[in-house]
Amino acid sequence: MSIYRNTIPFIGRAYELDYLIRQSTVLGIPSRELLFICGPPGIGKTRLSMETISRLKDKDILAIYISVGSYDNYLDSLNNIIKQIDSFIERYSIQDRVINAVKKVFSDVKISISPLNPFTQAFSIELSRTGRHGVLDLFYRVFEKLSSLFYNMGGGVIFIDELQNILKLASGWSPYGLFKFFSSIQEYLSNGFVKFVLVTSDYLFRKEIVANVPGEHITTFYLGELGFNDTLDFIRCYSEHLVRDQRLLKDILDNIDHIAGFIGGFPDKIISFIRKVVLYNSVSKAIDSLVKMVSEDVIAKALSVEQTHNLDLKVLFTSMTDKPLSIRDLYRGLDRSYQRAIDDLVKYNILQYANSSYLGIYRWNSASGGEGGLDVVAPSSRLHLYGICSITGSGSSVCGLLNEYYKALI
Repeated sequence: MSIYRNTIPFIGRAYELDYLIRQSTVLGIPSRELLFICGPPGIGKTRLSMETISRLKDKDILAIYISVGSYDNYLDSLNNIIKQIDSFIERYSIQDRVINAVKKVFSDVKISISPLNPFTQAFSIELSRTGRHGVLDLFYRVFEKLSSLFYNMGGGVIFIDELQNILKLASGWSPYGLFKFFSSIQEYLSNGFVKFVLVTSDYLFRKEIVANVPGEHITTFYLGELGFNDTLDFIRCYSEHLVRDQRLLKDILDNIDHIAGFIGGFPDKIISFIRKVVLYNSVSKAIDSLVKMVSEDVIAKALSVEQTHNLDLKVLFTSMTDKPLSIRDLYRGLDRSYQRAIDDLVKYNILQYANSSYLGIYRWNSASGGEGGLDVVAPSSRLHLYGICSITGSGSSVCGLLNEYYKALI
């Protein structure tokens, strides 16, 4: 069983999973094209990435996952590269070759390799901080030394989660420079093709990339809410896993349509709600707490942005309560002060840049993710949309519908 298997089953995302597997298995001739997954925080990008990696490993394709957080987490993530190829080390008898390759990554950095578990063939790499090499050079050297491994496996896929954090470590680099860097790795490793899947929740980072990187270099995959039936399955599954009180569980399942309609198909919002049900021993109190938390956050941050830019955001919010605001209309109809305010609201996760075909926070979509650029601005989730409705009033049809769901639950 893969190290990424979760005790709770992976729910939904059948199209997305199939798409990523198909994209990741098109190996062979190096290409400058990079696959870019983007979506709001908590939408399930990391879980989808890990599930894809698990399926790729089942197909005997080398897949590595790197999460770039703080400096320490960055080192930890690189330290885990060898740990993630445990099945290949055992299956293809390449243990010594891999260890020797990694030892050659640096000539001036102390590296110690030790077994993680006496019952597995996985190893942990410890790198010291004293080396002279920069963060991007570290990536380059690791992939270069493992290129023979990619070649032996017929190629490999590297998932880099929240890659915009690399820029915090590589001072002076632009998003365009970062993409050129990964493209150069793809072309350089001609004896071991590697495909990069780059994951981010940072829309401003994505916006800057689109403005600077030619479209033929990037395939964008936007991840939206789960579909309606998948959302129902998600609520049922996690409720049965987390809620021990049968009365509470029955209360959730009896109101599942209203819960789904109000919270929407964001996995982290659903899990947060269920945990609050257990905490407060009540569905209504959990909903009330979630609404209060999100609404207060929306109001406070909107007020801060208004004061910073000396604007009244009510008109802007009213324009997107029933449907998203077209980016094209945004740049035609709003002055730069509003555009900067929107960027701040996106940075605060009140709004998101999204793909209109897969948005889903207004009404359920038939699909929950797919290829396409970011062409609209909208609230970050249905709960954020409800918080915006508390500012604009419930005059719109969507605000009215969300209010009906809310009243039914409390």
